[in-house]
Amino acid sequence: MKMARLEPWNGQGDLRSTVGGRPWLEEGQAWPLCRTHQVPQVLFFQIDAADGGPPLRAGEHLAIFQCPFWNDIPDLAPVLPGQPLPARHWERGGGHYAFVLSPAGAALTRRPLESHLQPSALAFGDTTDERARGFKVGGAPSWAQHPEVYRCGCGAELEFLAQVPLDFAFAKTPAAPDQPNTYSKKKYLLFLGNETYLFACRARCHPQAVWAVVQN
Repeated sequence: MKMARLEPWNGQGDLRSTVGGRPWLEEGQAWPLCRTHQVPQVLFFQIDAADGGPPLRAGEHLAIFQCPFWNDIPDLAPVLPGQPLPARHWERGGGHYAFVLSPAGAALTRRPLESHLQPSALAFGDTTDERARGFKVGGAPSWAQHPEVYRCGCGAELEFLAQVPLDFAFAKTPAAPDQPNTYSKKKYLLFLGNETYLFACRARCHPQAVWAVVQN
């Protein structure tokens, strides 16, 4: 299991694990758009398996996006823990966010620098505390409330990937518009700043078969 920390970065070069910065997406894949507002979504962060390690599998790359004009909790109807998610759940709702888990062997291309967030490098250090709190990859969820475990719409179990801690600050650039539903003019929040737990289909049935549980 690894804990993440932010380090200064000027947005240049080929870093693949970053807050903001230049997203790495598969060749031919469009930059995610918000289906409601029809604007490009903000790259909040991305983690490459070469840096974050397991449970990301060798060659995988995880990228998390959210609309700049929306800041709320995931907008799908509640699903009872233990039940399967709706089929192709990533195509439902308002489309205000996108999770992309590019598979091993995918040809990734570096896209232009995202303009809303100040780019930072994500560096990782090992820890043996499986339930450590913080920005982490792997281990076990440090639930703020009761555990919420689901199955993918394909029937496979979901696998815990990463956790973003409560009120984690994503520093915005001076020119970026203020984010709605936040208390700061200097940062953006992911899902209202809730503790966010990211899971992926264990069968890897689709690059967007990733699910977020939020708690506070």
